[in-house]
Amino acid sequence: MVRQLALGSFGFLLLNSSGVPSTRAAEVAPYDQYADNYDSLNGGTSAQLLGFDELREFLVGQASGDVLEVGVGTGLNLPLYQRAKLQSLTVVDASLGMLDQAAAKSRILPVQPILKLRQASVEHLPFEADMFDTVVDTFSLCVYSEPVAALKEMRRVVRSGGRVLLLEHNRSPNPVLAKYQDLTARTVANMSKGCVYNQDVRDLVEKSGLKVIQITPALGGLIQVVVAGK
Repeated sequence: MVRQLALGSFGFLLLNSSGVPSTRAAEVAPYDQYADNYDSLNGGTSAQLLGFDELREFLVGQASGDVLEVGVGTGLNLPLYQRAKLQSLTVVDASLGMLDQAAAKSRILPVQPILKLRQASVEHLPFEADMFDTVVDTFSLCVYSEPVAALKEMRRVVRSGGRVLLLEHNRSPNPVLAKYQDLTARTVANMSKGCVYNQDVRDLVEKSGLKVIQITPALGGLIQVVVAGK
């Protein structure tokens, strides 16, 4: 079913796709509840002090051509896209509450005329193969129930020669800190919207069939900026 959402005089579409399996309804519902205060939880002073804002800007600034952002949330990255480098910008999230926030935020942004928002599960993207030049994901890989499946979908929809750009939580290369992450992973996930923060990002990327082009560690390896391709 396709649902149109009229947003003032701006007239862009929010498409409600069947790409979100009904079995995931319980997983998606909390994000609808988080939507109104999501920016304060994932942005703000703490994110600035940790350097997350600069990392987002560094990653998103590399996007070009026909771009897909998955797990867009409330659209924290939308102001960071360089309009002159983009042909189109499509963003997806499983939560309509999050997409409503992203749509409202986009109204005054340069990318608004080329922006399409769509409700979809990242593990089941409703797009044909080889549709996008760039696929972007920031801090969402840790919450996907099937992260390798999600990455495989990103690989499927990105064009040959295109790029998958990731900014993700990662298991520390420091064995002591990694052990702490392993011991606290379940507790942290329960406190942070399900984020499994001790994933080995490189391993997940390689298991998906994507080829790692570049990895830039941050915060001692707890965060990784990944550029990958087919």
